[in-house]
Amino acid sequence: MYPEFQQNLADYAQLTLEVGLNLQSDQHVVLGFDGDMAAPYLLEFMRLLTELAYKKGARSVQILWGDDQIALSKWQNQSPEYLAEFWTSAAQPYLEAVEKEAAYLHVSGTDPQLFSGVDPLLMVTSRRAFREAIRPFRDAQSEMRFPWCVIDFPTPTWAKRVFPDLASDEALEKLWKLIFQVVRVGEGDSIARWTEHNAQLSARAKMLTREQFSAVHFLGFITDLTVGLVENHVWLGGPATSSAGILFTPNLPTEEVFTAPHRDRVTGTVLGTKAVSIYGTLVEDFVLEFEAGKVVNYSAGAGQDALKTLLEYDEGSSFLGEVALVPHSSPISQTGVVFQSILLDENASCHIAVGSHYADNLAGRVELSEAERAAKGANVSKMHLDLMIGSSTVDVFGVRADGSKVALLEGGDWVFKG
Repeated sequence: MYPEFQQNLADYAQLTLEVGLNLQSDQHVVLGFDGDMAAPYLLEFMRLLTELAYKKGARSVQILWGDDQIALSKWQNQSPEYLAEFWTSAAQPYLEAVEKEAAYLHVSGTDPQLFSGVDPLLMVTSRRAFREAIRPFRDAQSEMRFPWCVIDFPTPTWAKRVFPDLASDEALEKLWKLIFQVVRVGEGDSIARWTEHNAQLSARAKMLTREQFSAVHFLGFITDLTVGLVENHVWLGGPATSSAGILFTPNLPTEEVFTAPHRDRVTGTVLGTKAVSIYGTLVEDFVLEFEAGKVVNYSAGAGQDALKTLLEYDEGSSFLGEVALVPHSSPISQTGVVFQSILLDENASCHIAVGSHYADNLAGRVELSEAERAAKGANVSKMHLDLMIGSSTVDVFGVRADGSKVALLEGGDWVFKG
């Protein structure tokens, strides 16, 4: 690996704890990893995070490991009648994390196509019961009751998916360099740069919230989609605030501002502009058609079975829970790379998400129950997945209550000044 790598890795760990989690003294920490546990530098990175957390005064550090190869072996070989079973002790750390209001970091090092040969229905069956068991954790995360952050960790298999023409070590080094680049590590004071960037995202979100557009309209090749917004919606971008008042950054990197669609007021057709990994299958060139908020027709150039499984996951999975605006000029988009990672690709492109809403996108979310938010038009589901729909050829407009339109993005980039 190149000479500056070790310092960049240490800076990445520090950035994650200070900007991502904004870790407080006496706070419990949960570090979760899913992916290739044999990945180079992974153990070193987790040790770095643990050491830095304790130096910052962490009360405890709990590490949860998940290995994709072990999961693959299960789905390939286990009898289907046992797929929904799990040891209840596996769910306990997540439930205890809610009780302790622990800061939660999810580190992802997954091969985006590892599970492409597995029936998506088997994966859903296997995961559904466990996800339901830890629903209090997922609900608390959605409602920002504790600081949390998601980051990516490059692995050799993932790097080869992105750069198949390079040797394995060259691909891994290139992917690491790009990750550091888009999280603003390695060029001066990354924490200061993130403070400025988050302030810009927050300011844009506040401008959009003041406007209270009735809908957002996407227009491009094939795409002609109107996404109605819930009344008294809130746009968010950059940092979030936990119930205890801790400012944290849920995604590193992040380039989006986002809000809550109205479940029943999405109409039109949209073309997917970037491939997305769904249940380990790469879904490409998808087209979705909406009526009264619901996906009523869909197709995909590749991975249609995985898309079908996603949209049929539960009653709410064929409705929208999020709409997000990202300029085509974002640092991630400008790399010209499709990373096959939701975290990265969603921050290179405007996107929508099928599935559940985020409570913070509704005014008064602290006082509102999930049922009350649903009554206002927010979608409820047990899943949430982003689908990229933006590009340099897609224009975006804010639609006022009287039907008049305001240009938000032209040629993929911001023109809205508020």
